[in-house]
Amino acid sequence: MKKISLVTSFGHNIFKSKIIIPGMGNHSFYRAFKRMNYEVSPISLDKKGFNILHNISPYVWRFFYYHVVGFPKRDKERFYKRIIDRIKRLDPDMVFVIVGEQLESEVVKKISQIVPKIILWIGLDPEKVGWDNVIASIPYYSHIFIVDPDWTPKFEKWGAKNIFQQDLGVDEEIFKPVELSRKERDKYANALSFVGQWSKGREEFFSELVDFDLGLWGKNWKKKVSEKNPLYEKIRGEAFGRDIPKIYNASKIVINRHTPFTDYGINMRTYEAAGCGTFQLVDKKKGILKLFKEGESIVIYNNVTDLKKKIKYYLKNDIERENIADRSRQRVLKDHKYIDIVRNITKRME
Repeated sequence: MKKISLVTSFGHNIFKSKIIIPGMGNHSFYRAFKRMNYEVSPISLDKKGFNILHNISPYVWRFFYYHVVGFPKRDKERFYKRIIDRIKRLDPDMVFVIVGEQLESEVVKKISQIVPKIILWIGLDPEKVGWDNVIASIPYYSHIFIVDPDWTPKFEKWGAKNIFQQDLGVDEEIFKPVELSRKERDKYANALSFVGQWSKGREEFFSELVDFDLGLWGKNWKKKVSEKNPLYEKIRGEAFGRDIPKIYNASKIVINRHTPFTDYGINMRTYEAAGCGTFQLVDKKKGILKLFKEGESIVIYNNVTDLKKKIKYYLKNDIERENIADRSRQRVLKDHKYIDIVRNITKRME
């Protein structure tokens, strides 16, 4: 049996079989590699959860993660040494790094000297999000998988050796249609929903939709939006783990708005809402039209005026909306599950 070390933030969730923050892919990749008959060893990059916090309950860890700032400098060398020593002991056939923004380039270099295949999986443009550590580490990865093929020239400039485009996917065991209790519907239901952290652009965008039955979920909305803003009344709170598929299942329409960090690639929200069998209205990205047929398995909006028009239309046409949502679900389940991603990656390793 081949061995793989999975280097990831939120690695302790793998041990607990819990998903605190979906979209990171940690536990989803873990299960998919195991289904491919790999012996998988998680290695956590949770600096704030280092030492005893790593073994405390996820609720205590969550508090410290969001409230403890920084990581003692004196612990940095010991932290990275611990990672390298663990990889040496495990002696894996490959190391699979998810994002890797918390790894310094010297650490990646040392890992590359231990293991011949060290793979980077990354879903955002490191230049746009300011991940200098990732950019400096690029030459030391043997294989790099990116969601946006338009990034290829950048990665080549940074010294990448083997670059492959790989779409994201859905964890079908988590993001699926579920029956909700009355209590859950009371908690999660809105005609429209959006799950994602606050940004100024998103605040301005969703302020245009305050006349609809809208629910906003995610980090920092309550902190950043003024109580005088009508949008404040639409904020429902933060959403973690298995809350999110419940929100999608309780919604008639998921509003999907990408960050400006990708021009081509499709965000996790696209796959996860589709996996739940929920209709979504999504802004236009080149990758959307590669995956879906517009008007048949996805509906795209061009601007806020177009979005409002389509919201009103699809809220009135339940059968059409539900049929599109069902086709969207079938499309992502066909070949965009995590097992499909892992199968494609491992083929490149042969």
